[in-house]
Amino acid sequence: MEQLSIQQLFSHKSEFYELAPPSDPILCTSYELSSGFIALVQENSFSRRDCENPYHHLREFEQVCSCLKISGMTHETLKWMFPFSLSEEARQWYIRVVGCVNGSWIELRNRFCSVFFPLSQIRTEILTFRQNDKELIGVVWARFTLLVQSGPDLSLPEHLFLQHFYASLDKESAHHLDLTSGRSFAHLTPSEGREVLN
Repeated sequence: MEQLSIQQLFSHKSEFYELAPPSDPILCTSYELSSGFIALVQENSFSRRDCENPYHHLREFEQVCSCLKISGMTHETLKWMFPFSLSEEARQWYIRVVGCVNGSWIELRNRFCSVFFPLSQIRTEILTFRQNDKELIGVVWARFTLLVQSGPDLSLPEHLFLQHFYASLDKESAHHLDLTSGRSFAHLTPSEGREVLN
């Protein structure tokens, strides 16, 4: 077999890049994805702007996919419509990575999250979380809850989140929370603590 020269290997190929097939086979002989469904996926595209959260994008995308059922096709296979939900830099990332995931949706999803919102970033934001000046406890709790829910499951026990939230309060708010609890907030069980905060 003739080996190609460096020049030939380096030269631009005119063929299109072949996308990796999903790991779950499509068992139906024919199917059609409606243009309306594709438009719905494209409408909420992710491009990597600062205000975009990749975890929220994935949740919304998976929720949209769960609404469609095609006989002979698993939801995992349907999720390979994912590139329709990406634009700009995120679409370029997909093109570079898709061949490396061996048709695994879970692997693609994990790589997407680690690139566009590393786990270390959410942990840092939680660890550096602080109550703003004159911010009411209810507002701080809502903001903290949204932050914790903005990423994946961190597999941390609830008491650590509650303990960190309590430590992030100013002295006056922490004292008020203790009074509301009827004792030191730190001595409540996690379910009692969450009940007081909610």
